[in-house]
Amino acid sequence: MPVSILRTFRDRRCRLLPSPIQKNDARFRSRIEFLCRMMIDRRSRLAFAITFASAVPPIFCLVLTAALAAPAEPSPPPVTPTPEVKPSPVLSPAATPSKAVENSVVKIFATLRLPDPSKPWTKKEPNEITASGTVISGKRILTNAHVVQYASEVQVQANQAGDKLPAVVKAVGPGIDLAILELEDQKFFDSHSPLPFKKSLPDSKEPVMVYGYPTGGASLSITKGIISRIEFTGYSISAQGLRIQIDAAINPGNSGGPAVVNDEIVGLAFSQLQLR
Repeated sequence: MPVSILRTFRDRRCRLLPSPIQKNDARFRSRIEFLCRMMIDRRSRLAFAITFASAVPPIFCLVLTAALAAPAEPSPPPVTPTPEVKPSPVLSPAATPSKAVENSVVKIFATLRLPDPSKPWTKKEPNEITASGTVISGKRILTNAHVVQYASEVQVQANQAGDKLPAVVKAVGPGIDLAILELEDQKFFDSHSPLPFKKSLPDSKEPVMVYGYPTGGASLSITKGIISRIEFTGYSISAQGLRIQIDAAINPGNSGGPAVVNDEIVGLAFSQLQLR
């Protein structure tokens, strides 16, 4: 009897009061269930992500295929560029011949009798030369001194005119190689206007025109060049002054011809550089 009661009491106690082992089992099962739920949730999320990722490429391929399958628009024909029409350069007055200057340049005929150093009491044989000159203000003609310094006779011929008019040497400056002539017939200057002098020095590399009557022809010659150098130097032992060097072609007969910039005199041709 006591034994059975004791057993019954123990059975009831085991039912009412769970053992520590049962408590641990319950906690372990709850943790397992929690982990299983988390794994199920993660699997579902992973499955969703995989499904979504597997669904994206077909959409991308469809868009790419549609773009490749779309008919290409015909490209417009190449446009040939129209060549740009450049306006012709406008030449300055210094780079073009001037009728006014041509009308003011004259041809000079001179008969020279140079002194003979070996025979101071006499002169050399007469020598006929031609040169150039230009009409200036005061009804005068400007030329080189070496053209008329020892001349016994001087004549002037206008451009494209056959008449030779006698001239008189009024002033000579051998040191600067300048001379002034006057004509007996003053009516000549009614149809031949004087050329003005440039009031300032020209610029280096500025275009210049040289007018004159070089030997070997009867018509007026016009050459073009630029101003290469402007310097103060000696003309002779007794005279110094400004000298302009140009690259325009000049020849014997151009002496006394004007060098013109913008229809204004900047100097007279008086020397040619001899290259050896």
